[in-house]
Amino acid sequence: MGGGHSAGDLLMTKRGVLFIATGDNTNCCASRGFPGTDERPGQAGGDAQRTSANTNDLNGKVLRIVPKKGGYGIPKGNLFPEKADRHDKTRPEIYAMGFRNPFTLGDYDEKTGALWMADYGPDAVQPDPGRGPAGHVRLFLMKGAGNYGWPYCTMENQPYNDWNYVDDKPGPWFSCAKPVNDSPNNTGLVRLPPIKPATVYYTYDKQEYFPQLYGGGAMAGPMYHYDRKNPSETKFPDWFDGRRFLYDWTTDWVQSATFDKKLTKPQDMRAFLPDADFSKPMDMEFGPDGSLYVLEYGNGWGSSNDDSGLYRIDYTEGNRAPQAVPEANKDSGPLPLAVDFDASGSTDADGDALTYAWDFDGDGTTDATTAQASYTYGTAGSYEEQLSRLVGSDGFLWS
Repeated sequence: MGGGHSAGDLLMTKRGVLFIATGDNTNCCASRGFPGTDERPGQAGGDAQRTSANTNDLNGKVLRIVPKKGGYGIPKGNLFPEKADRHDKTRPEIYAMGFRNPFTLGDYDEKTGALWMADYGPDAVQPDPGRGPAGHVRLFLMKGAGNYGWPYCTMENQPYNDWNYVDDKPGPWFSCAKPVNDSPNNTGLVRLPPIKPATVYYTYDKQEYFPQLYGGGAMAGPMYHYDRKNPSETKFPDWFDGRRFLYDWTTDWVQSATFDKKLTKPQDMRAFLPDADFSKPMDMEFGPDGSLYVLEYGNGWGSSNDDSGLYRIDYTEGNRAPQAVPEANKDSGPLPLAVDFDASGSTDADGDALTYAWDFDGDGTTDATTAQASYTYGTAGSYEEQLSRLVGSDGFLWS
């Protein structure tokens, strides 16, 4: 029953606590881009009140457990207590509820206990005075368990309308302070915990509340921790220390931001590599080397997204490394084998003049120093040519 919005992300803390994100598993289309609250008989698959707003269901939630041999335990501080029976209509695994498609769990701060995560919003491009706000994606920096609103409220607790699907007209407005789930598809509590607002939210066009942000695919990235003892020469500088990354899958931008001491408002939001051509970034993680690893879905679908890839972004202090593009007109053939090599497509981000050093046979000596060169192989074998070149100011290097 239902369909779509499967979410699916895992985050393990250093203390062995596992966060699990799940989608609302609810059809979208009968709701015309607004929250699905279809209570008509036979239409339960279009009612997110049976999942996200259901305290007795694990869909549309962030779960928090402690994996153990043969099962798992429930840590203290979840939204509902662990009890000997289930007659209270709650699930103790639930840490946070009220999400549509919480696709990324970006970061957990061991010091503050804050979880950084993102949730995809509905598809309505424009607001409707009879139904509610336009579709907004949301990001949360949550410091504890709570109810975060879907399908009743969004943004900073703007309510949606309890649409009458039978008569196809507006009903009463949902309450964000005292939400009630009276759907016939609900198996949990009727009176729900009060709804907490989103930390960051935006829609398809830029708005005054977060003017840098727009799009429909919010993703929560990692927080960078600068380690001066890390010997890596590619680690991000200390300017990024404590900054959390966020990015959008649909519009291909990446930002980073700090937050106030109460962790309620973003500060100093900055675009990251605004001139870079991201291709639907799916995930980001900092490695032990302090470099940023970016997984991109690519701009196609299924087998057609041949521009997908996994990239590493290094910080380079001083002269940035160039991009080497060696090509060869042959990769095999009978002996003697004459091969033409061409590296004229290589570039340098700083505009420095390039010099070339080819090693065609892999013996460690330079065989040619021009962008284009030829080499004849007289002995059968497998060879991997190498190209070195000089580089050219502070910045980041993709590889």
